[in-house]
Amino acid sequence: MNQMRALDILKTGANVFLTGEPGSGKTYVINQYIAWLEAAGLHVAVTASTGIAATHIGGMTIHAWSGVGARDTINQYDLDQIMTREKVVKRIKKAQVLIIDEISMIDGTMLDMVDVIARTARQKGDAFGGLQVIFVGDFFQLPPVTKMGNMMRYGFESRAWENARPLVCYLSDQFRQEDEQLLSLLNSIR
Repeated sequence: MNQMRALDILKTGANVFLTGEPGSGKTYVINQYIAWLEAAGLHVAVTASTGIAATHIGGMTIHAWSGVGARDTINQYDLDQIMTREKVVKRIKKAQVLIIDEISMIDGTMLDMVDVIARTARQKGDAFGGLQVIFVGDFFQLPPVTKMGNMMRYGFESRAWENARPLVCYLSDQFRQEDEQLLSLLNSIR
């Protein structure tokens, strides 16, 4: 799929998994979508799996945005504590679109916790409390980050992903690499 088709799908309001190989334009599409949302007066939360990834897209970590922090589990007490943090609840309620970049690095358990927090803060039972969620990344790159000893689950193995039922937009055009032999080799490895 080309970038413009993916952008058109994002504009429908559907939950989307935007993926493709390195250099296919995922960041370009997301930046175009963010600009379109802002021009339309819609509130977008731009997040990523790590601080470095978040700075590259002008956002914050999903851990900070959701208030989950460094937790690897969440119980009712934790959820109640997060809901007392006015700044966190306000930003979750204000958002209409949630973008999560570098989704491959987010463990499925973390994604489930973010889903529970968003549902609770927004007081809606829909996936992520009714936010449009855009998962961006490539599961063939970096694996989820987990604490030593914890079982790793990819984001697509989570209940949150299943409930969000994202449409898959696989970007196929290559913009960063022109060496056909190298591209062929990389595609074979994938």
